[in-house]
Parts: sequence; structure tokens; C-alpha cells
Amino acid sequence: MPAGKTESTRIQVVSQAFRYCEYGAGQGQTRTLRIGATPLQLVVNLWRDEALKDKEVEIQVEIRDEKSGSPIFETLWVTKLTHARQESALVFQELPPELKALKPDAVYAYYASALVNDSNDFAERTTRAVAK
Repeated sequence: MPAGKTESTRIQVVSQAFRYCEYGAGQGQTRTLRIGATPLQLVVNLWRDEALKDKEVEIQVEIRDEKSGSPIFETLWVTKLTHARQESALVFQELPPELKALKPDAVYAYYASALVNDSNDFAERTTRAVAK
């Protein structure tokens, strides 16, 4: 690699959060897991390089026990990369049973990853989430 050049990731997970409304309702995002609140959106905010425009990306989300790292809940969905900065969300009208069993005031790891199958571009990010 030439001097002064740095390798860059063509896709990034820039943030992830929860939202408690129908998609497009304009509610704010939070890192608080509100036990029992629905509809629940799992939100993943992506940034992508122009070369990945119109590619399909698999988004995986896991809620993990922060201490052990064991997954408590996981899901996967596929979307198309249409904008340079893009929000993707999966909406649950009913709370998944695994999330109903979360302990109030416990801290969990909120893991999100993005994989572009055509190019093998991959990004991941973990933040903390508190159950209330």
C-alpha cells in the first residue's frame, strides 16, 4: 500500500438502537430495551461506499448477556443498499419471547453486523443496552 494511504471499510455499522413505534412514525431512537413495549423496531444505521450501491446486505442483530457474551436473542434480515447513509429496521408487532424474559435494570450487549454477500464486505458494532 502506498505511503499515506489507509485501508478503508466499504460498509460500516455507525450505530444501532431501538424505537417503539411503527416504521416511519418519526419517534426518537434509544438504547433502552423497554420490556413489554411494542411495536419494537431494531434499528441499524449503515454507511456505505458508492461501490456497494444497490447491493443486498444481510443484517444480523443479537442481544447478548454482557458478562458471558451468550446470545439471548438473534435475528437476521436482508435489505438493499440504496443510500450512502441508510437506516434499516426490523419491526416486531409482538415482543419476541426471549426479550420478555430480560431482567429490569440489567445491561446487555446490542450487537449488529452487516454483510454484503457479493463482495464479502463486513462490518460489526456492539453497544450497551439497558432493560427497563
